[in-house]
Amino acid sequence: MKQHPEIKQIVFALDNDIDGKAPDGSHRNHGQEAANKFAAKYAELGYDTAIQTPTAKDFNEDLLEIRRVQAVEQAVEKEATRDDAEQEQEDEDDLEQ
Repeated sequence: MKQHPEIKQIVFALDNDIDGKAPDGSHRNHGQEAANKFAAKYAELGYDTAIQTPTAKDFNEDLLEIRRVQAVEQAVEKEATRDDAEQEQEDEDDLEQ
């Protein structure tokens, strides 16, 4: 950070270990605990800090889910467009008869 004094804000985006366990078996979200620790440390050093928490375990899983949803939406849209084209053709065929 000393080499980049222009940096004023740090966003921590660590894993969301919702199923994490401590050695004693109790629930522990290691990623978010670390994010909070780092955010506090760098806030004390004068940085504006924030924490971004993924919905799933990590942001890669979030992105994969977004892509999966987009693929489904595109398939539904493509099918609807195909159905509309078929309906238009049927309508034209009916008019010709």
